[in-house]
Amino acid sequence: MSIEGHRRLAQIIPDEVQEWWDKWELRGLILLSLLSQIILTLLGNRTKYKPNICTRPLVWSAYLLADWVAAVAMGVISSNLGDYYNKGEQPKNVDPQLLAFWAPFFLMHLGGPDTITAYALEDNELWLRHLVGLLSQTALTVYIIFMSWKGNWLSHITILMLIIGIIKYAERTWSLYCGSIKNLRDSFLRSIDSSEKSEQWQEPRASAPIDSVEDFVQGLADSIADSVTRRSRRIGNQRVFLRAIYIFISLFVDLVLGPWDINRDKKEFQAEGRFGWSVPFSTVDYELKLMYDVFYTKAFANYGILGVISRLITLTTTIVVLVSYANSNAKMEHLVEDHIITYLLLVGALIAEIYAFISASFSRWTKHYFVIKGLGLCCWLYECIDCLTFFGKGGVRISLGQSDFFNLICNKKLNIKGNFFPVNNIEELPSVSHCLTSDHLQQAIHKHLYDKSEKGSQSNASGAPGYRNLLLEKNGPIFSSELEFHRTIITWHIATDLFYYSNDESSSIFDSRKNCKEMSDYMFYLLIKQRHMLPVGAGLITLRDTIIEAMKFFEHIKVVPEKKNLAQTCTMLLQQDTVATTRDDEASSSGMQTTSVLFHACEVAKQLNAEQYKHLVWDFLEELWVEIMCYAGAQCRVDMHAHQLRRGPEFLSHIWLLQAHFGLLDQFQISSHQESTTPALEQQAYPVKEAHRSYPVDRPLRPISATVTYSPCHHLDTVPIVRTNPNTTEAIITETQKLLNAGFICEVRYTTWLANVVLVKKSSGKWRMYVDYTNLNKACPKDSYPLPSIERLVDGASGNTLLSFLDAYSGYNQIMMYPPDEVHTSFITDHANFCYRVMPFGLKIAGATYQRLMDKVFYQQIGWNMEVYVDNMVVKTTSAEGHAADLAEVFSQIRKHNMGLNPDKCVFGVHGGKFLGFMITSKGIEANPEKCKAIIQMQSPQTVKDVQQLARRLVSLSRFIPGPIFTLLRKLKNFEWMDQCEEAFKSFKAFLTTPPIL
Repeated sequence: MSIEGHRRLAQIIPDEVQEWWDKWELRGLILLSLLSQIILTLLGNRTKYKPNICTRPLVWSAYLLADWVAAVAMGVISSNLGDYYNKGEQPKNVDPQLLAFWAPFFLMHLGGPDTITAYALEDNELWLRHLVGLLSQTALTVYIIFMSWKGNWLSHITILMLIIGIIKYAERTWSLYCGSIKNLRDSFLRSIDSSEKSEQWQEPRASAPIDSVEDFVQGLADSIADSVTRRSRRIGNQRVFLRAIYIFISLFVDLVLGPWDINRDKKEFQAEGRFGWSVPFSTVDYELKLMYDVFYTKAFANYGILGVISRLITLTTTIVVLVSYANSNAKMEHLVEDHIITYLLLVGALIAEIYAFISASFSRWTKHYFVIKGLGLCCWLYECIDCLTFFGKGGVRISLGQSDFFNLICNKKLNIKGNFFPVNNIEELPSVSHCLTSDHLQQAIHKHLYDKSEKGSQSNASGAPGYRNLLLEKNGPIFSSELEFHRTIITWHIATDLFYYSNDESSSIFDSRKNCKEMSDYMFYLLIKQRHMLPVGAGLITLRDTIIEAMKFFEHIKVVPEKKNLAQTCTMLLQQDTVATTRDDEASSSGMQTTSVLFHACEVAKQLNAEQYKHLVWDFLEELWVEIMCYAGAQCRVDMHAHQLRRGPEFLSHIWLLQAHFGLLDQFQISSHQESTTPALEQQAYPVKEAHRSYPVDRPLRPISATVTYSPCHHLDTVPIVRTNPNTTEAIITETQKLLNAGFICEVRYTTWLANVVLVKKSSGKWRMYVDYTNLNKACPKDSYPLPSIERLVDGASGNTLLSFLDAYSGYNQIMMYPPDEVHTSFITDHANFCYRVMPFGLKIAGATYQRLMDKVFYQQIGWNMEVYVDNMVVKTTSAEGHAADLAEVFSQIRKHNMGLNPDKCVFGVHGGKFLGFMITSKGIEANPEKCKAIIQMQSPQTVKDVQQLARRLVSLSRFIPGPIFTLLRKLKNFEWMDQCEEAFKSFKAFLTTPPIL
């Protein structure tokens, strides 16, 4: 049947068409591959400078097409040669040797140009797939060459092209590997671990030969302080590069930076000198371009002398091949079109290599490599170039997306049917424009961050945001600070628009008025088009309800909103009794809850129009919108900033980096909750004061990860969601938001396993959220990793002169989940499904996994000057003089592995304290006074269960319990509380009136 069908198909296609297809199939693929390489070379990295709606789809199409075309062409060549040698068929009017000569060019095209290696951040995580592609395609190319090998001039130059193709494809694979966030993090942390202590970075170090990416990153980090001091005159603007590469890589690897990092950047970014605010914005724009290079280009493959040598080898080899082919007389044996295509391949490769050589030689990475190495002539040359090109004269202008609520409701394409229209319609509306940031806007943001840094204020990423504190200062019910973040944006955007359109322009406040309008429209634009950069919330639902309510209101007053009469429309809206309208609307509603904020925004605008606020309103709104933008930038996940770079740098990313340089992010924050008992101990306790306050935003990096292995015989069914009341629903949203901000969880859409959340009210009245993993634990085998003996630990910790008790902050959450197992930790809520990226509480394997981590981290200290049981740690010293040294040793391990401690629960330099339920002191082990009191007040047991209850209460006092009581726990026919037991029980209670010491 298949043969018959093939014959019918062959009869349908004319012979002329089939002959034309056989002739131009491979040649067409070659031309298409060349076209894709040209597009990627010219436009591949344009998005890092300025977003273009036409460039992005063109680059995206070329990026996807390039690999596919090259792989298909290699298959066609292999198939044609196979038919030629196995069946004796002529390979479509092409010399087999020429086919083999074309094959390495496709290997070069798979390597791609230097301007782009990844279109999305996820492509870097697929570096292993490209490594397999490199090996398989290289093997296929070698197979093709040896199939057509004749030992003549064409065979030899084919080997040269094969070398170039392997180099190009290997560079791309290496760049993808280095651009992976995990590998970048590992490389940077290895460079930090190789230096004995972070304090040694303050000392100048001699540069070593750079042979790998790890060495390069380490060389950059080690040269930071040196470049700012001894080489500041000669390096000039190169120190900006050194600080930039250190800061943004530190942000991506979640390294908690110390006070020396803050002080260095503050001095540079708080300058009010010749450049003022323009230098910080130019610097962060420069950093974002560096970030783009790291994640989306061959920056790591082409840096330094190795990149220049590699480009020089490929360029020279390409020239040799082109000259050899041009001077050969045997080329006349081929068809004219084949000669043209071959010359196109060679000339295209030559132009690409020349462009790559020039780009690599004058790239910022190569410049700074020579500066770090201290090559005088190169430093002088690059310094001259930088003086002309680095910052420019007018600073940097950043694109701002703009969207306006009232322009949105004036859109004729807004299709509202009754009380509903699809949320997706809002995103599809063409209601976005762009403008460039003004000098006054950049100056206002810089001044705000400068003042905030000078006051020592820190943006609390997990507590009350700064904009809420600003609203609380107004002391009015209208200025509500309890709105969810998305509702806050919509409310204040509408209020700003109402005040903007209903008040005349004044020359004295023109700049502030313009700044407020631009920032308001920008945050509204982010809410509509770039929601992934904002905290999680129901912004589009609130916006939809607000639009519906606005359209109903305008229909009620018989006004059609149009762009030409926005001022009149806003004035009419402010003149209406919106409070009464809201009440009437609620009274006439059918009970359906609405999230509209229209009339609340009107009340805010009216309040702003009041006489006591009117003269200060633009200054207040300017400060408010800057605070909102800063909060949004700090809350946006680091990888989301990196994702956005491929669409063009977002202004929110600039603000995020500015806050990092001013020391206003959580990774720079230093807590000072607790003082140690002695100056020496206070100095050693400094790393604990750097512990995060509530929910750390850094992603944990530990020597191990948590894995979930379940038996195949267990089927993990999705459990039905447990419905909650409004109070608990709000608590769940709050807790999940905290976990999202910390990077502990992420949203998941497709999962076959879901667990329910459980809320437990704490003594303070607040809620604590747990996930019920009962069914998952039943399916998972027990981790047999041994936990240490509690009695041995207590005996080892007692009898020491000084003790320090350490408590890990969210200890289990400091271990990453094994990525394929993250989906098994999924849980369901009313608004979304999430899974843990870190090890959650409640898993059966949690305790053993954490103990395994502690044993790996403190393997040199355990049993010597430290005892650890899961997340309970005690540092012990037999002499007071050596306690500071023991703490320093422990803290060096804590810093090395970037662990977080809870400073509120850490105690230093004491003579005794609670450890695993025991009171350990320098004298020995004491019975816990609280448990002793409970036993003294207890009645004599009457049943076996009473004795069992007594035994459970006395776990920590078991070594003090007299023997006769335990004999009753044996399997006896009748329970009998004998006089001997009563006497032992009374003597035991009398004994506990003065807690014993062992």
